[in-house]
Amino acid sequence: LRRKPTVLIVEDNPDDAELMRRAAEAEGIGVVIEPTAEGALGVLHKNGKDFIAVFVDVGLPYMTGWEFAKEVNKHWPSLTVCVMSGATERLTPIQPGRIYDVLWKSDSFYDVFRQLKMWKKL
Repeated sequence: LRRKPTVLIVEDNPDDAELMRRAAEAEGIGVVIEPTAEGALGVLHKNGKDFIAVFVDVGLPYMTGWEFAKEVNKHWPSLTVCVMSGATERLTPIQPGRIYDVLWKSDSFYDVFRQLKMWKKL
């Protein structure tokens, strides 16, 4: 029995997290939502191999999305990380590593998850 592909969404805004959850589930992708970077790292330490990608808000409290992405890259180098921003100006990663994209929250989450399925060949 094949497991449903699952993403981890690290987002402290419940409305944005819910929009992403709906879009992912519409594409048959499972979702785990964690509102803090620290909590998300705990989820990854327990179940990191269960996720096909991580979506993280750049503006989290206590740890930025870039700092979180660096931690993910250090411990789970094969895990795709997408940093999200609602900012209108373009952001430049401090150290890109294996951070594949910056997702602007104005982008269609439905399109994002559809592309993720094609890219991961799901």
